[in-house]
Amino acid sequence: MIAFDMSLKFSLVLISIFLVGCHSGKHKISETLLEDDKYEEPVSQELDGLWELIRVNDTTFKLSAFYGFEARQPTLKIDRKTEQLSGFSGCNDYSGPASFTSDKITLLEPVTATEIGCENNVWETDFFRRLLDISGFKISNDTMEVLGNDGRKLTFKKLENE
Repeated sequence: MIAFDMSLKFSLVLISIFLVGCHSGKHKISETLLEDDKYEEPVSQELDGLWELIRVNDTTFKLSAFYGFEARQPTLKIDRKTEQLSGFSGCNDYSGPASFTSDKITLLEPVTATEIGCENNVWETDFFRRLLDISGFKISNDTMEVLGNDGRKLTFKKLENE
């Protein structure tokens, strides 16, 4: 009978250790997930759609004045579902993969663009560099300010929703 009690006590101790160990492991996993996975606010649906450039820094921007001939304004199309940025640079159509958080747009690699030769293409090169260097954005009504890491900004007006 004493051997049976010792065997039963030993089994109960092992089961207790197992249960406590399992509980502790789950707790540690939860803590790890909470530490590793930073909570992100969902990206607003307002971000999706076609945006037209209206200002560079604090100056109204008209590409026609820059080129000296009639030209369409640059655009930025955001599609969170396909994780793409695309649009018209003022000279070429472009697109590239991107990721989106509640306050940041990240172009994952340089954009690919059609290769139409435009005079004084300094604007397009600068525009593409700015898209690669976005530090954040703010949307207010139908206007979006895209902020660069260097403090420069591009302001877009919403043309359409997707």
